[in-house]
Amino acid sequence: MIQRVFLSRPTLALLVFCVAFCVGCSEGPYSAEMSELKTLQDSLRTCRGQLSAIPIDSIMAAKTWADGELNTFEVMLSDSGMSLSKDEGLIIAEISRAKRLLKDFPDRIQRIDQSIDRAMNQMHDLAELLTQQAPQDAAGNYVDSAYIRQNVSRELRIARDIIRSVSETEKYALRGDATVEAVQGQADSLKTVLRARLAHLVLGRSDENGNGQP
Repeated sequence: MIQRVFLSRPTLALLVFCVAFCVGCSEGPYSAEMSELKTLQDSLRTCRGQLSAIPIDSIMAAKTWADGELNTFEVMLSDSGMSLSKDEGLIIAEISRAKRLLKDFPDRIQRIDQSIDRAMNQMHDLAELLTQQAPQDAAGNYVDSAYIRQNVSRELRIARDIIRSVSETEKYALRGDATVEAVQGQADSLKTVLRARLAHLVLGRSDENGNGQP
């Protein structure tokens, strides 16, 4: 049986990079390394596009809603006489889950975007160094084959980390947004039920205090 394996665009680009890394090229002294760096840069540009496609306005609205709902429920449940059924508790748990998924937004996107900038700049500087075939880098380190392999490998590790972070960020954003959308109606109904329950408790205590007076 033939099984098809689908790869994301950044992952596919990295696969091409790894093949180029192993095979090499005979077009010039550093042509293989230059090709590898270009492939990594293309992968990071794709990552930046994926970040830009995240619906940040919707994500922030969902995050704000989840924060507000949990605060509302916390206030209502602060009364010692209030209790929840298992199903009611699950509704609040879903809201809490959405809050956890979205808690790092929008800072998470900004941090990754800054990481992409740093990585792109490092790759550009390394490519310039190879183009000029400079004997030393700006820090005075000798540029030999070991230096080049070490630095290209480092950029590969950085790119892999960024690609993984982008994938996780997309997952958290979509799951958090979807969780909020799914639980909003249930949360509104639960607030109505809990407000009525709380009002009943308050009225019951008032009656008890009134009956206890001479």
